[in-house]
Amino acid sequence: MTKLRRLKIDEFRHVAPGTELHFRDSLNLLLGKNGSGKTTLLNLIVMALRGDFTALLDEPFQLEYELEAGQDQIEVHLRNTLQLSPLDLPPLSGQGPIWGDPALTRASSDVRPSVSGEITLSGPSL
Repeated sequence: MTKLRRLKIDEFRHVAPGTELHFRDSLNLLLGKNGSGKTTLLNLIVMALRGDFTALLDEPFQLEYELEAGQDQIEVHLRNTLQLSPLDLPPLSGQGPIWGDPALTRASSDVRPSVSGEITLSGPSL
């Protein structure tokens, strides 16, 4: 069985940077007031266990987590930054200001995710 041992969030929505959760084999509780981010953390836990962060492609995040499967361990560092695509602009004619020019207006389609990650495996069977 795969177990999540640690989850550290450096950037994600309104979670305080550096939030780190450590999980034990026994019962783990997540307590907090309404709107404090419990569901957000639970969703991140599910994504880490599944290894599927596609639901977050349009959001910036940076996190790391550790999984354990038997004697093997996996440490994952993930970062998603939103980057602007290069603009294809016509040459400037020098005729007046360009403020408010529609050619300079960015659309949401100009923003693309840039996911990067690092995975470290350790254990006797790896």
